[in-house]
Order: sequence, then structure tokens, then C-alpha cells
Amino acid sequence: MVKRKRGKNVRKQRRVAKANAEKQYKDAPHSFIFARPGVGTYVKRLAKDMRLIFEPYTATKLMVSRRNTLKDFISIAGPMNVTHLMYLTHSNKSGKSDTFTSNVDDSNVYLHLVRSPRGPSFTFKVKEYCFAKEIASLIMRSFSRTQFFQPPLLVMTGFSSSDEVMSRTLRLTVDMFQNMLPPLNVQRLKLRNVKRVLLLSREEDPLTKEELIHLRHFHIRTENKEISKPLRRLGMGGAQLRKKSLSGLNPGGLGNSTGVPNLAKYRNMEDYLTKAGFTSDSGMSDFEDEQEVEFGKEATKRSELMGVKHGLPHLTSKKATIKLVELGPRLTMTLIKVEEGLNEGNVLYHKYHHFTEQELIQKMEDKQKQKQEKQQLQQELERRKLANKHKKEQLKSQHKKACLKGMGIDPSKEDSDQEPPEKKPAP
Repeated sequence: MVKRKRGKNVRKQRRVAKANAEKQYKDAPHSFIFARPGVGTYVKRLAKDMRLIFEPYTATKLMVSRRNTLKDFISIAGPMNVTHLMYLTHSNKSGKSDTFTSNVDDSNVYLHLVRSPRGPSFTFKVKEYCFAKEIASLIMRSFSRTQFFQPPLLVMTGFSSSDEVMSRTLRLTVDMFQNMLPPLNVQRLKLRNVKRVLLLSREEDPLTKEELIHLRHFHIRTENKEISKPLRRLGMGGAQLRKKSLSGLNPGGLGNSTGVPNLAKYRNMEDYLTKAGFTSDSGMSDFEDEQEVEFGKEATKRSELMGVKHGLPHLTSKKATIKLVELGPRLTMTLIKVEEGLNEGNVLYHKYHHFTEQELIQKMEDKQKQKQEKQQLQQELERRKLANKHKKEQLKSQHKKACLKGMGIDPSKEDSDQEPPEKKPAP
């Protein structure tokens, strides 16, 4: 049987949808996340975990060699539509970070965030960090890879201050992180595509009185409110059965699990339904994090009804419970410095040194003076190049005239291709 060809309108709609998707992907902000050479294996692992947060608009398989410099990434950022660079460094005591290979002192890890190609540049000192694998080992739940097909939802709290200088710095920090992710369109936002949350919270350490920024990465988990936890474990009410838990233990503690609870220790079904709900199935979620929401018309389509999906129309509910399950990695850091340009401009903010207005003016004058001296030096080099070129041309012309004169040709004639006179043979 010959396959029926799709209609003209269908093909046109697919072409338009594909073009719109490509344009949307191209217009979205992209990023490079990597670790500089010589930082050690732990910091390199942290850089790979950070890429999971900003997927799908980051280079997941980016390879960095020891010969690569920051200018190399800046030069290729433009053609590849990369707008931000995030890289990790380690301040080695010897000053040669490329030869540093150990992970003994990880307290000197710095996170740099740069807007390409004109800045500004942020420098954060990482106080504490935790890998995504360590957090996943505490959760008896596996997640689908499809949640990384959409960018996370950015939530920022505590980025306000009464100080005028600090307020401008925090406002710039908020804009920097917001521009790393695509803008949120509330009218066209589909709730089913929001699977992750990136939380940035700023608070003061009660012991050291230091301003800290906590970075957390969560998975958004929805559950049917009208279905009890034991029924959800049986795969009813919208909860899909997981293939295998990350920790290798099922709810009954019998090794490899498919997600179905072990009913051998219960006398009857009533015993399971009344007692199984007292235990939690996640080690990284609390009852305080649960919020009850009511879905709109978009979530009540026939293909998305939780009850109809499992053949139980009477269990269908518009209300659901939202939980946040941490995915990792974790970072606790503090803002050290904000600069104009690519790590070489005027210092807008520094944690350990507060610049006065006169110092800022003096630094701007010094920068302007250095810029003028650099331009003068370039002009002097260009003048010397032209002078050397003119001198070489003169020497070449003199040498040519001497050669022509030795060959018996008049150098003043324009026709320099005149053949030399034949010498008469000796008698």
C-alpha cells in the first residue's frame, strides 16, 4: 500500500513551526560553563554539574584543554550566539594554577560570571559546594532526562539592600542571572513544561555577619491531591512507575526495585493502605514544602487527565500537590568583585576595598591615560613600519639600478625589460 502524502497545508505548518523553533533557540541566551586548567578533579566535576542547571542552552559537551585561554572562548562566543561565560578557578599559592592538581584546599575556589563581549564581570568566592551525585544518593527516586529539555524557572530572594551602592550592585547581579535564561512569557507559558526551579537566595550568616548567596536546583513534582500516598505507590492517580531507584532499595528494602512496593509484610490490603502512608518516599522533600494548587483548563485535557491515563476516571482531580525535590548541585558563595568589561575595566564594587569618589575618578583618569599611551604606541609602531617599508623599497630600487648599470642598461629608461647588448666574440 502506497503511503499517503501529507497535505500542502500540513507541510507548510511544519516548516513554519520548525523555523519558529530554530529562531527561538537562536534568540535565547547561551552560555559556556567550564573549569580553568589546573583546578583539580573536584572543581571539574562541579563545572559539569553546573551545566545541568542551564540546559538546554549551554554547551554540555564542551571540551577545554590546557592551551585554551579566556580570549579563545570570547572569540568563538559571537559566532555561536553565546552571551555568558561561567568558569571556575582555583587560586594556587604558588601562583601557577596550571600545575595545580590536588584538591586539598578547596576553599579558594572562585566562580566567574562574564557577559560577552563587553562585560560586566562578576567574581564569587565559593564557600561550600556539593555535587549532584551526592544529593541523588539521598533520594529514592529517578527522574526523566526530558526535564532538561526546558530551561528552569528562576526564583531569587533577598536581593535588596538599604545601602545605595550595594543596592545597585545587587540589581546588576539580578539582571545578570536573569539574562542567562530565556525571558518568561506568562501568557504563553505552559505549566507542563516547567519541570525545574533554580533558586538563588541571599542571606546574612548569623555567625560571621557575611552576606552569602545560596544556589539550589530543584525538580518540580506534582501529585494528585485526592489520591493517598499508598495508591500513588501502586502507580495510580498519575504517578508513573519508575524503572529502578538510584539507591537500589525499594520501599521494602529488598534491593533492586521497579517502584512497586513490597506487600509481603502486610496481612491484607487494608493494612497497607492505612500504615504505608506514614513513611516518606523522598529524603529531600518535607511536608512544609508542599503547596496545593488548582490547574486551569490547559491541564484538564483528555490526554493529560491523571485518572483517565490509568483507566480511573473517578480519581480525576483538578487539584494537585506540588513538591520540590532537590537535584543538585549546591553552592554557597559570596560576591567579591564587580568590574566593567572583561575582567579589566573599572571596579564597580569590591567587598574588601571601598573606593571613594576621588579614587574612582583617579582610576578612570589612569585608565584613560593608559588607553592614550597604548594608542600612541600603536601609532608609533605603524609609523615605524611604514618607514621601514619605504626604506626597504629605496634599497631595493638602488640595488636594481646598480644591477642594470652593471649589465649595460640605462636605468633612466622606463623600459626595464630591454635585453643587454650582445658581446662581440674576441678575434
